[in-house]
Amino acid sequence: MAALPTLEQAECAILDVFKEHGTRPGESIRSIALTDLTTGKGEHQFRTDDINAAISSMHDKDWIDAAVQNGFYVLLDAGFEQV
Repeated sequence: MAALPTLEQAECAILDVFKEHGTRPGESIRSIALTDLTTGKGEHQFRTDDINAAISSMHDKDWIDAAVQNGFYVLLDAGFEQV
């Protein structure tokens, strides 16, 4: 039986993108880098709503700065600790 991805799985997938790019605290990735998460490339395929919920949750936890400016997400110290 198929299972829907959890919020935690979406958060981990986003953190994996930061890790793949070698992002350090205070550095950013372009929001477009998360596109592969919605196209089925990888372990899970997420809907845009899944990614948006994870971004919001990660922002609330101070893992990332989700105030996307010019299409970037900034990794914060607490988020880097999760990577």
